Amino acid sequence: WGEFCVFIQKEQPDLVFIESTTPSWDNDRQQIAALHEQFPAVKICVVGTIVTSRALEILDIPGVVAAKIALVDDSVETP
Repeated sequence: WGEFCVFIQKEQPDLVFIESTTPSWDNDRQQIAALHEQFPAVKICVVGTIVTSRALEILDIPGVVAAKIALVDDSVETP
């Protein structure tokens, strides 16, 4: 988590994707809240299987602007 926050502070992205599943949702939801609290300007998109059962709950979380069922494509490269 610490390394991720350092990365966010350094790169200052407009948007981050958080992938989540049912078994990790409680922890992921806390991380999303902490991310928004520490970096309120960063928009969050939640992706993964959790969206199937919790889309409306996810979209009510402060900072979350989108939720998509599809998983993040590991083949996407970042600069």
